[in-house]
Amino acid sequence: MPAAKIKPGKIVINHDEWTLSDTGFQNSPDAEIFVKNVANWFSGGRPGKFHAYSSNFGVSQTKLKEAITKAGHTWTVDVNNKFDLETLLTFDGVFVGGQAKDNKVLTDYVKAGGNVYLMGGTGVVGSAQAESNTWKAFLNAFGFELAAQYNGVSGNQAINNAHPIFAGVKSLYHNNGQSIINSATNSKDNQILVSHTSGGLFAVFDPTTGEFEVPTNSDAGVEFTNSQTKDISYKFTPSGTWKPKADIPDCTAAGLKGFPPEIQTPLNEGLKAFEQYLKYPKNTTFALLAVNKTTGAVTELGQETTIVLKANETLTFLVNDFTPNYGDNTGILTVKFSAI
Repeated sequence: MPAAKIKPGKIVINHDEWTLSDTGFQNSPDAEIFVKNVANWFSGGRPGKFHAYSSNFGVSQTKLKEAITKAGHTWTVDVNNKFDLETLLTFDGVFVGGQAKDNKVLTDYVKAGGNVYLMGGTGVVGSAQAESNTWKAFLNAFGFELAAQYNGVSGNQAINNAHPIFAGVKSLYHNNGQSIINSATNSKDNQILVSHTSGGLFAVFDPTTGEFEVPTNSDAGVEFTNSQTKDISYKFTPSGTWKPKADIPDCTAAGLKGFPPEIQTPLNEGLKAFEQYLKYPKNTTFALLAVNKTTGAVTELGQETTIVLKANETLTFLVNDFTPNYGDNTGILTVKFSAI
């Protein structure tokens, strides 16, 4: 099932590069679980395409590549690969750190729905202050910053956080990183997930406001997950039209109920005999639905609707068509979301 292309995308920040090095894998077997979680979080659980724009050992060694590819993803490393928005959008996520990259391109990539893993503490560009400055414009755009000094944190550090990137992860290896500062503490999008006395070790930008598209020709739909570590009330607002069939007028997210009476009544009568073949027979024909994968609850989204999602719960968004007929649908619905 495809993942919803969330705009903006997500960011994972690691204060240190050693976690995903071969040494990091050797010292903590949970490194493999961690990077699989990150890749799956970025791709929504489907096979993804990832690229490292760095030759630093933190993202260029063998065990990382093996873990990513074993999980069914594509992994490439080339610091000199073309670095523009068009190229970046061909990847489900990019990994950066060490060598400097255009912060504006990286920012635009996330705003367009791309995902970024950034590692600090490499020492490649010189001082900690220089390394902080290297990523300052990008991180500031999303409410973060790297400290201007290295923190001396080393060895396996315990992980005790319920975020999806840490599912099954008990500890990860570090060797003198660069603490993460959250400069937007009032934002729901910014989270320091793991801290040390010296400051943040792992952080994420996880948008609680944005939009995604629902292709109407898919009976599998797209998924939206509350990957925050607490229950969130989301307001979903649909827009756009689609065509269920050539001889049926354009349809909104309200489905059959959205047509005027002179169209709705004859259509309803003509389709009544086929209701048993609807994907969800108890719900409105052609309506946009949100189906909770955990509880099975089905919500119609013909208009702005609020749904409470528990931590890590997932909604599947799809239109309610007749099961053999999704292939002839045309059009895309857009869903805007915001945490309230």
